[in-house]
Amino acid sequence: MPMLFGTRIVISHPASDALLSDAPPSSPAPSPSLPRAVSMAEDARAAARDLFEGLCGRNPAAAAELEMVLVFCSAHYDQVELAAALAELFGPVPVVGCTTAGEITPFGYAAGSLVGIGFPRADFTIATQRIDDLDRFSIADAPRVLRSLMEQRDVALAARTDAFPDHGS
Repeated sequence: MPMLFGTRIVISHPASDALLSDAPPSSPAPSPSLPRAVSMAEDARAAARDLFEGLCGRNPAAAAELEMVLVFCSAHYDQVELAAALAELFGPVPVVGCTTAGEITPFGYAAGSLVGIGFPRADFTIATQRIDDLDRFSIADAPRVLRSLMEQRDVALAARTDAFPDHGS
């Protein structure tokens, strides 16, 4: 799936959902930390490969464990080449991202890097929708997009009643 620039995201996570109610969490505690990776490679394809290996190791099947990947990339990368490489590596996993003037990495501030955060499928249900032609997007379009995202989220949560028992009914 190509990178989704200009995307609205609706995320459901047991820890954040618990903040919205007084009920105790109904599912196991979320993973202690999100998988993160950074690449300083100058070439877009090499950076994408580094990011994939940092998040999934050398196991292509490990990508299926991710619900979504969020990337922050230096504007120096060829965006078309980077999007193609990430789509090839992560397959059906949505990759959402934006360019930056500098990246915050696990090692501090960097420039010219690619940073990624993986959202494990076991802990998250995420709905995304690509919005093309952002220059023509208006506030009047927002309710339609939001309804679509909420419907996607509800369908995804209903299918995951084992992970999120309070959300599926």
